[in-house]
Amino acid sequence: TELVFQIIWRYFSWSNQSLAMIALWVSTQYRIKTHKNPYAPLITAVPASFMTGVCLTYILMAEEGFSVPGYTAYPIGIGFAVSHFIFFVLLIKCRDKVHPHLPMLHSGSKDL
Repeated sequence: TELVFQIIWRYFSWSNQSLAMIALWVSTQYRIKTHKNPYAPLITAVPASFMTGVCLTYILMAEEGFSVPGYTAYPIGIGFAVSHFIFFVLLIKCRDKVHPHLPMLHSGSKDL
């Protein structure tokens, strides 16, 4: 039964980290839409990028995952996290250029 518990614990830990990653990206998107300050979403984007790299690296290296060696999995995870962060920064920079007519969703808005 100890072996079964260890396997269940691995899946639980990975799913917990994945849920945290998804929650951080959702909150980042919410902050993009609600804050006028373009740098406010960085509060959640930096941890979200980190968690993206952690989750991908784990599933690549884990026995129940893809069993990729560490010298391959770590660069892939880091590259994936960095690419997501770069995409996020570009999204912030292009937000007002692409859709300048869209109102910001903040509590004092009469556009809601």
